[in-house]
Amino acid sequence: MNYLESKKDYLIIVGTARESRNTIKPAKAVDQEFQDQGHETIFYDLKEKDIPPLGNRTYSEDEEPVPEDIQDLKSGVEDSDGIIIIFPEYNHSVPGVMKNALDYLYPEYDGKPFGFVSVSAGGFGGVRALNHAHEIVLEIGGKVGPELPVSNVVNKFNEEGELKSGEFEEKVCDFVGRFSNFVDSERCIDREKLEKVRKLYKDVWSGENIDSVNEIIHDKYQIHHADFSDDKRGPEKVRELAEKMFEAFPDMKTEINEVVPNSDKIAVRWTMKGTHKGSRYGEEPTQKEVEMEGMEFLEFEDGKIKEHNALSDTLGLKKQIGLI
Repeated sequence: MNYLESKKDYLIIVGTARESRNTIKPAKAVDQEFQDQGHETIFYDLKEKDIPPLGNRTYSEDEEPVPEDIQDLKSGVEDSDGIIIIFPEYNHSVPGVMKNALDYLYPEYDGKPFGFVSVSAGGFGGVRALNHAHEIVLEIGGKVGPELPVSNVVNKFNEEGELKSGEFEEKVCDFVGRFSNFVDSERCIDREKLEKVRKLYKDVWSGENIDSVNEIIHDKYQIHHADFSDDKRGPEKVRELAEKMFEAFPDMKTEINEVVPNSDKIAVRWTMKGTHKGSRYGEEPTQKEVEMEGMEFLEFEDGKIKEHNALSDTLGLKKQIGLI
């Protein structure tokens, strides 16, 4: 998951398998709105799945493998930024098929943001089922997020599943926006910090505007890396490091593979590619195309990067340019 992008990946679980269900209509409307707002979705419809009553579980090593459709559910949960469960109210609670499917997993849900769309033919929007859904999500370690109760569902959609009401369409749009914001808040994302991270790798480590070091690097900046052991600090330290790398690899580009933020620091996994046309360690240029991967933890103060703990595959780089 890359938090530098506003686009997110969401898992939408349709929690009913009945033939004559009306829940599928708001489910498709919500799915489409997520896509319209620029997100990717996995539409996991229990009616299309072959899930037997709970047997083996994903988290029990001494049990046989779980059904293939549950393996798909596991992958969807793990790969998603958030989960939306959409369900009708059956006898004051959630459908048994949904609870059964959810129960196959447990640790995979830890810390995942959940959104809820409860559906009813009457005027209460499935609020009793919604309360039970909240309890289930809290028990499995998820984060309870925004909800969209859908009452009188047959009056909101035509036979083709198209929305009749512009007012309800606005509610769907609002729900999707609120859930996306909730996911951001749960991930403790600071957009200004993420923009500084983006500029570090695009402007500095890809050579588009090295002068931006003054904007993103703290005066007391310090890097901790085996190759850079001197005590020089601040923006000029970063400029010096970048210029040395560009002397050896003048076409160097650094691509961000993954960003994981929390309240204290931001972790970044990256890949550098370039052509060895100069000297980095006193060696002769080889004209070889090289690639190096790395991971870094960046800490901020006063909105700028102050502490930089880095690990990179310099051994692999040296092998590529013939030093080892």
